[in-house]
Amino acid sequence: MTCFTALISFIAPLIAIWVPLGLAPLLVTAALLGLPLFRFRIGAWPDFRGPMPIFLAVFAAWSLVTLAWTPDFPDAIRKLGSLIPLVALGLAFRACTRLNVNERVVSIAIVAGTALAIVLVFLEKFSGASVYRLIGGDLPTGDGTDFFNRYNRGMTVIALLVWPAARAAGRFHPLAEIALLSMAICLSTYMNSGAAVLALLLGTMAYFLVWLFHRRRIMWWLGALTAASVLLAPVAVERLPGNGANTSIKSSLPNSAYHRLLIWKFASDRIDERWFSGWGFNASRAIPGAEKNIDTNL
Repeated sequence: MTCFTALISFIAPLIAIWVPLGLAPLLVTAALLGLPLFRFRIGAWPDFRGPMPIFLAVFAAWSLVTLAWTPDFPDAIRKLGSLIPLVALGLAFRACTRLNVNERVVSIAIVAGTALAIVLVFLEKFSGASVYRLIGGDLPTGDGTDFFNRYNRGMTVIALLVWPAARAAGRFHPLAEIALLSMAICLSTYMNSGAAVLALLLGTMAYFLVWLFHRRRIMWWLGALTAASVLLAPVAVERLPGNGANTSIKSSLPNSAYHRLLIWKFASDRIDERWFSGWGFNASRAIPGAEKNIDTNL
């Protein structure tokens, strides 16, 4: 089980960079192979008890209820039918890796995979996509910036995966932990993903707060702060000057930031209309008004 978990830990960051959408099939494969392997090695099925399965059950139950008023029922039922098994398989693989795994070997694998992924993106960025050209031939025609933007999604995933890798690196030496985090932050500043930069900066603050102080207490406070931020976000959007829908704000912001303001304002208005029940599972693409051009300056 150790070698299998180490292999998944090593290739996950690499897949995140090259084929971000491939993480879902990787998770399914890991769970479907890991469950029988765990049963064979341990002689019993993994223990699924804990808060996460309870959360999954509550989420699934509420999602099923909201199907009664979701705008696009056929698409919603298809998405829910694929999401719930995917999350369940993720929990199953997590349960398989909690026992009978050599943490040192797995730590080496995830640190090596994450560091290699970061180095490869650096190499692509500053060598004119040498790895891509070696494997796939000439670069696609068009703006080179558009080509390198394809790594932004992978960079966002790296911004999430770097934390367990940094924690694993810290098992060997604190400087290795700091070095891996520094590599990720440095790389994010050269990419065109502001979300990755922000995630890494905020994540670094939270990471060192947990490291410096009482871990469980800080985790509860950070969890409460995150929940409060989500609940108060619609109110905060209403306080933004002009809600983003005016020419002066548009000219002073990058297009991506301006469009996000418009999207947040639209979402805030829909939340005001159905603040308790919501619009139903998977309603974001079929919600009333979704087809309307909300940029009044176009």
